Amino acid sequence: MLKTQKPEDHAHPTKVLAIINGKGGVGKTTTSTNLAVAAERLGLVVAILDLDPQPSSTLWADHREASSPAVVAAQAARLPVFIKQARQQEADLIIIDTPPKAEGTASEAAAHADVILIPTPPKPLDLDALPQTIQLARASGKPFFVVLNNAPVQGQEIADTTAALTKAGIEVAPVVLHSRKAFYSHMQQGQTAEECDPGGKAAGEIRALMLWVAERLGMLKSIQADNPKMLTNLQADNRKIA
Repeated sequence: MLKTQKPEDHAHPTKVLAIINGKGGVGKTTTSTNLAVAAERLGLVVAILDLDPQPSSTLWADHREASSPAVVAAQAARLPVFIKQARQQEADLIIIDTPPKAEGTASEAAAHADVILIPTPPKPLDLDALPQTIQLARASGKPFFVVLNNAPVQGQEIADTTAALTKAGIEVAPVVLHSRKAFYSHMQQGQTAEECDPGGKAAGEIRALMLWVAERLGMLKSIQADNPKMLTNLQADNRKIA
């Protein structure tokens, strides 16, 4: 399943990140695949568990020339088995990509997650559908965060949405994924923003988001221990982008 890149004395606990949203077309697979590649570039061994019956992450992996990150078409009922296998093969990070309109599957993913990430565009119809997913995330008892994606580069939508969610007691990731061509232009080739345009703004945004997620997962110390110079350089790059 995994091509392990860690030494035999690998001792980092495996972390699980669930990407959920009951609405379709909000960017769950785009977020999952881009974060997975960004995590690999931090030196992590990553597996994506694709729970969607329309397995977009799996199809993305089929188009890739690279053999990693590992992407497995999985089923919610067998999620504990797949997570156990990934841990046995020394994955550092498991990303669970979930389908829309499947509350049971999302609940199962949330139950096994260390952190839940809810991607949503800051658009009225997407925000109208958000409360059900927020309720599910809260019921899990796990830390959860909303990340705004496919967001307009200009306008008040980001500020207004962030203010409304914050007022409702929902934490919003400080990194916004804007509507940028690099996030989707090379999906058919199995590439992410960091791979097709590594110096672009989209790549910078996903790197910054992955660093923020890694901090929430408690992974920054182990990443820094493995490669302190790389982490320092990435953090400096992100400050320039911000």
